[in-house]
Amino acid sequence: MEIPEEIKKYIGLSNEEISILRGEASGLIKENMDGIIEEVISSLSQNERAVEIVKASGLSIERAKELFREWLNLTLEGNYDEEHASRVFKIGLAHCREGVPERLMVSTMGVFSREMIRVLLKSNKAELVVPLLKALYWNLALMLDSYEEARKRSLERATGIKGELQERLISISSKEIYDEYSEKRRG
Repeated sequence: MEIPEEIKKYIGLSNEEISILRGEASGLIKENMDGIIEEVISSLSQNERAVEIVKASGLSIERAKELFREWLNLTLEGNYDEEHASRVFKIGLAHCREGVPERLMVSTMGVFSREMIRVLLKSNKAELVVPLLKALYWNLALMLDSYEEARKRSLERATGIKGELQERLISISSKEIYDEYSEKRRG
């Protein structure tokens, strides 16, 4: 797992912004949390793949809401340290384990972003949007890292190919796919 401080530094999430999240942003979002989560559930229910995953996992709508609420509270109240990162990484692994495609996870984060930004803008608190987005991207980066780690370990167990060689093979394959795609676009 990438060190959470590196992610914070890269996206520019400061301790001051974390305090803002815990304070004013947290209050506004928590006041509107049920509505935000309802919109996320509504969007997910329109996605065929999401509906299939929920059915296969046996996850109830109420449990999904509870899990979203827990994650959102963690996002708003977390310390953005190793322990927090570990919890978010584990959330990502749970998504991976249940077969949630990364695209769906990213899209769902987009719905959360959209709905929380609406709340902040409606409250004339545009200055809270940037800290919120940084926090959401921090979460998303860790969740995506969990997928990558699961893939690397699975491939290593199945083939014996270690991480660095995996990355080199992916790079070579990506170049080939890029060239093929570029050729198709020209033709």
